[in-house]
Amino acid sequence: RKTFESIGKKLPNRINLVVTSEPEKMEEKYGDQDLSLIFLNFESLKEFLDTTSFTKDKVFFIGGRSIWEWAFENGYAEYVYLTTVCNARNDLGDIKYPEISERIKEYDVVYDLFTTHDKDNDFNCRFYKLKL
Repeated sequence: RKTFESIGKKLPNRINLVVTSEPEKMEEKYGDQDLSLIFLNFESLKEFLDTTSFTKDKVFFIGGRSIWEWAFENGYAEYVYLTTVCNARNDLGDIKYPEISERIKEYDVVYDLFTTHDKDNDFNCRFYKLKL
């Protein structure tokens, strides 16, 4: 929910599933008539993903610690797109992911890209695939 609210709108050309502990409240606030914006809790998210035609390579999880932990623990993280901000001040960002370095050992690097975004920060982007 926090990531959705920070973006301020649904992402275009896809179904947006927003995980929140208060789906009804979010529906009242941001309700959408074309069903491209759906609010669910974790329990209903699993049910939705397990009973629809979505495949793992078509679902992207964006957000903070709780969504990542849930995706890893429930077997939905077959691929990981990981962006690391280099040269960033230590006080930037509210959540850190120290545990991802342990989990990522189960993955192979498929693609590695280094790009400079601005004069102050470099970004290291890697695409991982779960080892079979």
